[in-house]
Amino acid sequence: MVLGAGMWGLGLASLQARCTTAARSAALAAARGERAGAIAEHVRAAVGADAVFQLSRSGSTVTARVTGRRTAAGLLPALPVSAVAVAELEPTGRAP
Repeated sequence: MVLGAGMWGLGLASLQARCTTAARSAALAAARGERAGAIAEHVRAAVGADAVFQLSRSGSTVTARVTGRRTAAGLLPALPVSAVAVAELEPTGRAP
């Protein structure tokens, strides 16, 4: 049981790192003007097919939020793990 909980915790840490990396990459890609659909594909490839991905623009910045879920085969509750990253629009960037 303790080993299982420890592995679940390590899985959460790994998911947090993947969400953070995916959010950073998504914000930078959006700031460069890449299509939201292509960005979403990369996010889901990095985090998982059930990842939730949001882009928003405020003034000259783009914000990307990535959320994944970690489950433990019904033994422990599924927890959402999120990361947010912000990037400045590049001169030619067309944000969503």
